[in-house]
Amino acid sequence: MKMKFELLINIIFSIIKALCMLWVISKSSGIFTYSFLGIFLLSRRFSSTISNFLQLGMAQTIRRYVSMNLENNSRKDYVFFGFLIWIIISICTLPIVLFYDDALAELMFGEKQYESLGLLTWMVTLSLILHYLANSTLFSERKVFLSNIFDLMNSSGFVLIALYIEKLNNSPETVLHFQVIGIISICFIYLLSYFSTDFSLTLFIKNKQFSRLFNTFVKYGSYRGLITFFDSLVILIGPWLLRDNLVASGNLVIAYTFLRLIQTAINPISQIISVGVARNLNNKDIDSHISKAVRNIVGIVIYLSVIALCFLIPWRDEILYLWLRDYSIVNGVSFYYNAILLALVPISIFHGLKGIIEMKWFKPYNLYTLIVTIIIQVLSFLILTNFVGDIAINLSIIISFFIAGLMTLFYLKDYLPKVKYYSLGKLLLASSILLLVNYTLLILNINIMISFVVYFVSIIIVFKFFSSLFITEIYTMLKIDKNIKNILKKSFKLN
Repeated sequence: MKMKFELLINIIFSIIKALCMLWVISKSSGIFTYSFLGIFLLSRRFSSTISNFLQLGMAQTIRRYVSMNLENNSRKDYVFFGFLIWIIISICTLPIVLFYDDALAELMFGEKQYESLGLLTWMVTLSLILHYLANSTLFSERKVFLSNIFDLMNSSGFVLIALYIEKLNNSPETVLHFQVIGIISICFIYLLSYFSTDFSLTLFIKNKQFSRLFNTFVKYGSYRGLITFFDSLVILIGPWLLRDNLVASGNLVIAYTFLRLIQTAINPISQIISVGVARNLNNKDIDSHISKAVRNIVGIVIYLSVIALCFLIPWRDEILYLWLRDYSIVNGVSFYYNAILLALVPISIFHGLKGIIEMKWFKPYNLYTLIVTIIIQVLSFLILTNFVGDIAINLSIIISFFIAGLMTLFYLKDYLPKVKYYSLGKLLLASSILLLVNYTLLILNINIMISFVVYFVSIIIVFKFFSSLFITEIYTMLKIDKNIKNILKKSFKLN
């Protein structure tokens, strides 16, 4: 029961956090000018990406070692050492940023005049690192509800509060000021209460834990921190390449929000199946487990992505308007949104399978994929800009995302079924019918909400009609291993 309750909390909060992320962009787009909106969104992307790099895998290390030592007070040594790392990072970087704030602003936003925003971006970065420390501790201590509240307030809560207070929403700087104060305040309050019991600073120093903890954080956390950093960098590099045009940069950040929603939907499926692979790594038939997991995830990603695209492509402008409520912004975002839709399947395959790759091999194949993806995106943008102009960024995104998907499939090529297993020709026929349904509804000017209901019914009818052809394949791909529940219980020691 406890496992089901915690999973339910995580699912509910995932939905809430996704909606709040959309809400932040919708609200800020109605308050800030287009250039201010661009710089505000780019600043948030920068702070998120840099914090993932500077935290040095601290969050992942704490989740592992605090969870392993829940019955032992020594678990608090890991959290305190993480807190010391945060203090050292803050002391070392803040003076440099204060001295070179204009250079930092030019690097981030293309102009020196935003030096105050460059400094604030760094302050948000430091507050996010502290958040990762506090939130990872809460999660490891099995305080799932409070952990999700912290994450919600960090990602959107404080920003939304500031956007709805008239005295705070007149510029990106005031909103970010409020976010920094809010995050640091709740993190300090929690950490002070955490260290107030069953922790002795004198004993910590006396036991000379520094060397052991440093080695643990470096050996376990550094590589995992790099993966998180490069994963975030993939969706920052495009907007950064457009920093000379802050309006375009902001539009691309908004378009990428859709991709992050897709990741949110895929991650739970990927994590559950990856846990199943991890629990069977020592079994003789591990290859059959991996083959089944790969077959399931690839099938789920292909079928669900195609079904989603059949609705998202025809109705893209209407969906964006429901969200943003400004046709000028919709037109700008739609330009980049199209590219992300075209690359949806390969990048979803990467996110769906990266968990299995991490569990299966010690070599950092996911890290290699992310680095190559970023290099390809930058190089293709620089080359194509001279030939195709503004569309270069779209082409570079599509090319790099396809490379990420293909590299992921290459690593797992020995576990993939034959292409005919997925009945792609039959799926293409079904999707063509579904596309025709949606374009017909669009031409007839049917309300989008009614059209969505009609489309949902159409999916059932179409797949029912083709059931004799490939319903077996769909069922096989969506079928979850019967032992998953037991696997999760053993992995996380849930009751």
